[in-house]
Amino acid sequence: MYKVNQFVSTFTYSQLLFPFTKLRDDDTAELMTLFHRHLLGGSTMLQALRAAQQEMRASHPPGVWGALILVGDPSAKLVWPDVGQKEKC
Repeated sequence: MYKVNQFVSTFTYSQLLFPFTKLRDDDTAELMTLFHRHLLGGSTMLQALRAAQQEMRASHPPGVWGALILVGDPSAKLVWPDVGQKEKC
């Protein structure tokens, strides 16, 4: 737990998905794909995580779909920069 606390305290964040067990890469990829699909659809972080977990419940054990927890602001949404503006260097 020390390494996680050290990592988190190094960065400024408003939300973080944190695994509390080891997951297989293919299960993680599936869960994160579903999570990001919902997030890109306009869901909050919490809504996107819950929706992804619900989709995985039918075909995966709880250790897979329940292995991530959301730390931070559950009402946060994905915010994209305005792609119509050029970045200033």
